[in-house]
Amino acid sequence: MQTPLESFIDHKADTGMQCGSYSIDVPPLKEGEQYRFHFDAVACVGCRCCEVACNEQNNNPADIKWRRVGEMEGGEFPAFTQMLNSMSCNHCIDPECLRGCPTESYIKIAETGIVVHDDDTCIGCQYCTWNCPYGVPVFHEERNIVTKCHMCHERLDEGQSPACVQACPAGAIEIEVVNVEEWLNRDIDEQANMPFLPDARITNSTTRYTLPDNLPQNMKEMDEHILKPAHKEIPLVFMTVLTQISLGGFLALFLGDVMSLFGLE
Repeated sequence: MQTPLESFIDHKADTGMQCGSYSIDVPPLKEGEQYRFHFDAVACVGCRCCEVACNEQNNNPADIKWRRVGEMEGGEFPAFTQMLNSMSCNHCIDPECLRGCPTESYIKIAETGIVVHDDDTCIGCQYCTWNCPYGVPVFHEERNIVTKCHMCHERLDEGQSPACVQACPAGAIEIEVVNVEEWLNRDIDEQANMPFLPDARITNSTTRYTLPDNLPQNMKEMDEHILKPAHKEIPLVFMTVLTQISLGGFLALFLGDVMSLFGLE
């Protein structure tokens, strides 16, 4: 019995199907709108072309993944279900990464809603990796800074698809326009949540998901039994403590000068 990926590869070879769209008609945004990703878990075959294309486009090493594909499973034999999730930055309406950056290295572009990171001002403190509930910002050890998906916004400006959209042979990743008010008031709870991801309301995520019907309640990550390395928190702890000590020392000196000025020593 063929796997879904094997079946798709045969179908692609037989029909001459090409990868995703290279050029797209990016619709102009109206007031109150922004761009977002749409991921179709029904269409995804798990080929990971999106991961590879993203890394090649952004010159990232193999261990830095701005887009990553995860696998989930659930149900009881023989009614067993497998599902994939290709996840990148959600370009949230209220991004926590932006709030957690002491150097203001994150910018939510007003015209498009895309959240970008300024590598030149990043000091590598990794506060944003703590703040983002989806684990999107990734620390680049060679460059000693944090990096993340920027929706290939420069390609979008030229009418080209983001690398992940272009590379997907199944058309499972798309760029869409979302009306922010309608999304928050009507659609976000039903269309923005995915099993094992934090609630979309935390940051008002904009990514829209198309999920298979009748998903089992016991869906779980297929690699949940694998031990994962702990987050490197020492730099964050050091910076947090040092900041408090510095502030305390400054206040002590300042209060000492004030007391001397008024003869209260």
